[in-house]
Amino acid sequence: GLIYVSTGIGTIAALDPAKAEEGECNDDFLRKDSILVVVIVTDDAMQRTIDAIVSAARTGKIGDGKIFVTTVDAVVRIRTGETGADAV
Repeated sequence: GLIYVSTGIGTIAALDPAKAEEGECNDDFLRKDSILVVVIVTDDAMQRTIDAIVSAARTGKIGDGKIFVTTVDAVVRIRTGETGADAV
């Protein structure tokens, strides 16, 4: 896997969760240090990986993060020439 550390600017729908429940939103821009973790796993390991990340990262507060799942069309391990799941 890879881990990228960055500072980003984004919006947050509500700074106060109680106000969000009442329909009051605050679209202030926030500067926040973030990390991006890239993990490539086989289909068989995908749900276990998601569950592990959620279990470790969830605080129940705004800013816990998101998990994006996408497909990888091909993988080639350059050193050995392995492809597909063997290269993961």
